[in-house]
Amino acid sequence: MATTKTSTTGRKTTRKTTTSTKKKTASDTSAAALEPTSIKAADDDMAPVLEDVQDTGDGGVEAARKNELIELAVARSGVKKRDAKPAIEAALAIMGEMVSEGRELNLKGFGKFKVKRTVDAQNGTVVHARLRQPQVSEPAVPMPSVSPAE
Repeated sequence: MATTKTSTTGRKTTRKTTTSTKKKTASDTSAAALEPTSIKAADDDMAPVLEDVQDTGDGGVEAARKNELIELAVARSGVKKRDAKPAIEAALAIMGEMVSEGRELNLKGFGKFKVKRTVDAQNGTVVHARLRQPQVSEPAVPMPSVSPAE
């Protein structure tokens, strides 16, 4: 764990970074192994991709959390976490309000999210919705107009 101390003397600013000498224990390494996803950049030009999503055992995968979404957005966009977090939280809050109002969301890259019905439950509201994501196809490659010589 790195600690940064900043001291200002007149016009000159110095920073001193120290690292802790704490050794990793078995509980530290097992907690890292339980992470549901990790971020991997395939190439320098490509955005990070999601990999190693753990199966929950009931045929589904583990639900993504807000912190994971923020981490992936920071890795993909290159902005600082302190800048991305409030924007993502605001966007999620607005999307939640729209869904609770029964409004339809049509977001490029996500799809068309339409609320079908809502049911008031004892501990909250259950929203039944439909998400239609467009089929992603490869762009058509034009055939060359040159034919082989005989």
